[in-house]
Amino acid sequence: MFDRFIPLGLHGAADALGVDIFTVVRLAVVSDRVPADAWAFSSSDVSMLRNFGGIESDFWADVALPRDDDPRRARIRGMLARMAEKGWIGDHGIRSENLLAGLEAAERAALVPVISALIRAGWLRATATPAGRMVSLSQGQLAVVKAAVKGSPIPETILSAWGTD
Repeated sequence: MFDRFIPLGLHGAADALGVDIFTVVRLAVVSDRVPADAWAFSSSDVSMLRNFGGIESDFWADVALPRDDDPRRARIRGMLARMAEKGWIGDHGIRSENLLAGLEAAERAALVPVISALIRAGWLRATATPAGRMVSLSQGQLAVVKAAVKGSPIPETILSAWGTD
């Protein structure tokens, strides 16, 4: 009960946010909220960093992956479907790191180059912000993305990016 009154160190804040320590430092600096007491974050500091950074940890909560013989395609289709469902289209984006939240380390590592391939293919749009890279579905490719979600082929250039980093 009283844990919320005990400040967290840098690693504790990172764990509470579900990000790495470098993200905590970057968000604290760009939001001008570097703690005066040697990187001791209060619960309100952590909450402010979560809001400022647009950090969400529940992207994959309640996502039912589509049935597919290829688990890569199922994960990509599930991700694109969730983005469409949440309205992350055009100017309304999500932190790219949020797309990985809740996945096992191996799957996170495998999905990172896929996100880059989706950006190169024009399916996702990336925007740099002080809080981090934001991604959204590209308005111009929305019909193609929605068709892929429903089962149309996903280009091999995207599928082959799985796990290449």
